[in-house]
Amino acid sequence: MCKYMNSKILKIAGVIVVGLGILTLFCGNCCATKKSENFNVTDSKAITSFTHHPASDCIDVTFTTGRVYRYLDVEPTICNKFKDAESKGSFFHKNILNKYSFEEIQ
Repeated sequence: MCKYMNSKILKIAGVIVVGLGILTLFCGNCCATKKSENFNVTDSKAITSFTHHPASDCIDVTFTTGRVYRYLDVEPTICNKFKDAESKGSFFHKNILNKYSFEEIQ
């Protein structure tokens, strides 16, 4: 269920999305309408870019090796701090790596 949806609402007014084997219900007023944000990283030896998916609280991180990993259920505050971090690699290693579930997607 959408984390922003009021659990007392019985009528589902949104969209049903099936992804990663999990059925997710969106209320239609919030996260289903949030767009992904892409960020290029030019000053990192480890990370070339990342994409924040606010609708699912995921971050896709592209490494200089070309591998792409999706980190799941990353809190919005961590995503915002990652965007603003002076050193993306250091922030990633201290705050995301080994703290969130992940999957290799490319």
